[in-house]
This record gives sequence, C-alpha cells and structure tokens, in this order.
Amino acid sequence: MPVPTPPSSSDVLLANWAIISFILLFVFGIIAAVLAITWRNVKKNPKVMNLLTNFMQMVEDYTGEPARPGVPERLGWNMRLQNIEVSQTSQTASLRRLEDIQKAHGEQLDSVHHEVNFNHGGSVKDAAVEAKHGVAEVKTEMQELRAGLDTITELISAKVKPLLSIEHTVNHNEVRPIDGTIED
Repeated sequence: MPVPTPPSSSDVLLANWAIISFILLFVFGIIAAVLAITWRNVKKNPKVMNLLTNFMQMVEDYTGEPARPGVPERLGWNMRLQNIEVSQTSQTASLRRLEDIQKAHGEQLDSVHHEVNFNHGGSVKDAAVEAKHGVAEVKTEMQELRAGLDTITELISAKVKPLLSIEHTVNHNEVRPIDGTIED
C-alpha cells in the first residue's frame, strides 16, 4: 500500500482560506438578504422611515456638512461647541470689564449718596434744608416788618390827615402846604 503523503503547508493554508472565504461569503450573503428584506419592510412603514430619517439627520447634525454649490457649510456639534466656548470666553472678559466699571460707579454713587442724604449737617442736603429754614425765618421776619410798617403808616396817616386838610389859599391856583412853601 502506498503511503499517503501529508499535504504541504501551502495546500493546508489554501484550503483554510477557501473555507474561510466561503463562510464569509455565506455570512455576508445572509446579512445582505436580511438587510434587503428589512429595507423593503422599512420603506413600507412610514413610522420606521421617519425614525430612520430623523436618525440620519441627527448624524448629519453631529458630523456637519461641507459647503456645496448653493448650500452653505453646516458645522458639526464639536465645531459649534468650540465656537460657543470662544464666544463665552470673550463674553466673560466683557462681563469682568463691566463689573469693574460698575464697581467704580458704585464708589462714585456712594459719594453722591453721602451728599444727598441727611448725615448730621455734613451733606449738601443738610445745607439745603438749613438754607430753606433760614429763608422761611427771613420771610416770617419780613412779614412781621411789613405788618409793623403798615401799622406805622396807618398811625402816621391818621396824624397827618388833619394837618393836610388845612390849606391856605392865597390864590385859586396856589396851595400852601404846612412847611410854608408855595408851589406853582
């Protein structure tokens, strides 16, 4: 009996590749058939088709789209987040500058607040109220002086009226006042 010769390593390797290729083709064929049947069923069902469309749109939003003729570029999530972070950084710097300005204005406002509120005589408001009271006192004194002047005027006119009623007539056109002078 002849002794069988063992297969060479290249023959074994070739046989193994053939078996592996056949298995892979068979598996990919089954996967392709399942996908084809699934796709046919998905196209018939609008709910599943909408779900698939929304999923694809989400993937496009995440990855972004390059510019095409007539369509501007749409940035992906990562680029949009990066732009937001850059914008937020610049806004934070602006906010810090505004806080510094607000602090400076707060100090100025404190000094103004000191002047427009009562503080036991040291503010502009205290001085204004004091001036107002002084003007009111002067007004009261002026009214009292006017009243006194009116009283004096009445007394004088009461004493002078009888004296003015005495007239010495030298001529019809001449009136002689009390002091003795003649007016033309």
